[in-house]
Amino acid sequence: MNPKALFLLATAALLIGGCSDSGQNHAPAQVSERAKREQAELVELASRQHACVDWMKSLPDRGMGKVFTVDVKKALVRTNGQPVIMVAELEDVSERNGVFTALFEMLPFLPFNSRNYLSLRLSLRCSSQQAEDLLHAKPEPDILGVRFAVVARIESVSRPAPGATAPEDEDTLSADGLCVDLLRLQSAAKK
Repeated sequence: MNPKALFLLATAALLIGGCSDSGQNHAPAQVSERAKREQAELVELASRQHACVDWMKSLPDRGMGKVFTVDVKKALVRTNGQPVIMVAELEDVSERNGVFTALFEMLPFLPFNSRNYLSLRLSLRCSSQQAEDLLHAKPEPDILGVRFAVVARIESVSRPAPGATAPEDEDTLSADGLCVDLLRLQSAAKK
């Protein structure tokens, strides 16, 4: 596994492990309670937007967590126009000719369990209000990034050509589309 993937897995383990501002670990019951609350928020958001929550389950098992671009495209680019939901970390917000674009890195195995490891970067056009909300999101103390539940209508999925990027980025897929809705996810200390 490449160093970026290991870093993402370690980050996700820390987030799931229930890190707080005080640096103390939560008891297992508190972590479970936080996970239940977050899962309920995700399900409610998905329900409100009629988003597909189990799209990762449609990815075929190709062994060793491997996925092909065509598999991810079939899972994310819905023929019925239905959006999908995922948990992602905000990387950047840009604006060009009045069009805002948010760049996210999907956390590999959240929100719903999957047998596949999937490194996915999302480039999503968003409304000016969504861009404003993203611009005001600040990382919490002791947390590496700003996490969001993102509902998106994905239009395309691609993988960089071999040699076009750094070797550790060659396994990262890119998805482009439209941000339908988003919800800031906060640590247990903020709840």
